[in-house]
Amino acid sequence: MPDLFRPIAEKLIELGFLGFFLPWLITAAIFWGLLKKSKLFDSMIINAILALSASFFLWGYLIGPTAIELGGPLSIFMAQVSVLILVMVFGLVAASMFYPDLSKTLGETFKTRSAMYVMIALFFGLFFTSGLYRILIPEGVFTGPQGDVYTLILILAILVGGLFIIIGIQSSKKKE
Repeated sequence: MPDLFRPIAEKLIELGFLGFFLPWLITAAIFWGLLKKSKLFDSMIINAILALSASFFLWGYLIGPTAIELGGPLSIFMAQVSVLILVMVFGLVAASMFYPDLSKTLGETFKTRSAMYVMIALFFGLFFTSGLYRILIPEGVFTGPQGDVYTLILILAILVGGLFIIIGIQSSKKKE
């Protein structure tokens, strides 16, 4: 039997759903959630307008002069995250058979700093294996065999250093 959904998916890709519309919706939702959480503005309408405007500006920039293709890497990233979530859910179901109070055990385990480092490492692993790093590191940056390694190490060091600075600031705020 032929695949009935393949032509539909191909038509949606052709119409720009994968390359623009779905990533734009995700971006708008993230902006709206951040504005709602920060309580910068009291009005939900203002939050919605700002979120939609910011996501249009962002995607207009990505599609216009730079022409970065984000749909493919973002779909790979989402698929990898979905598989990771499924593995974690099945792991939790299996662990619940051996631990009578699993929520208490998980609450104690995930309060440690090492659990946070594991989550950061998982994020960066998915970020690089899905190809989303191409947004931060353009194609022309790597110019030779040595340039590839040195530039990648420099960029990774800057990103990891920034994360450690943010983590340090957050932990010092909690101590106060």
